[in-house]
Amino acid sequence: MITLMDSRNWWHKTPNDGKRPCADIILGVITALEPKLSVWMLPFCQLNSDGNKLIEVLGLHFDPEKELKKRAEERAKLPPVVPSEIDEIERIRQQLSKGEI
Repeated sequence: MITLMDSRNWWHKTPNDGKRPCADIILGVITALEPKLSVWMLPFCQLNSDGNKLIEVLGLHFDPEKELKKRAEERAKLPPVVPSEIDEIERIRQQLSKGEI
């Protein structure tokens, strides 16, 4: 994927001196991951067809590599999760997947 992005020059500079994929890739991925979002994409695109503006409005105008590194550093500073907390988190996930919450 990175080779394709490089060969087609589909990178955009970000405010944190990084780069992000083009708006079409980002919007395609988020609508694939969350199909309900595709219902909202049409009105947003009708208001402003500039995908880069939409990425900014959605708060997605950042370098994903830098953001992942920052989040990993923040997680490393947190205290370890207790097994009972993991069980509770898993219970909530199961309830969410069943539509109970």
